[in-house]
Amino acid sequence: MHKDIVEPLKEDGEFGEKTFKAFYDIFKHYDISIIKNAIRKGALSNALIDTSSDRSINTKALINQIQNNLGGIR
Repeated sequence: MHKDIVEPLKEDGEFGEKTFKAFYDIFKHYDISIIKNAIRKGALSNALIDTSSDRSINTKALINQIQNNLGGIR
């Protein structure tokens, strides 16, 4: 979302100082509604990709739960 302004971070599962700074920088340049929408889309995309091949997980129910928790994509 912010690759043109900040160097991309390597994913390590930690919410450290660099991650916090990246979020802070994003909030300076984007409206909160744009950020919320990006988070929703990312969460839905990750859930779909991570679970669609695992028959033991109800992907549709998971997607519905994420939409309920984060609000629908507008």
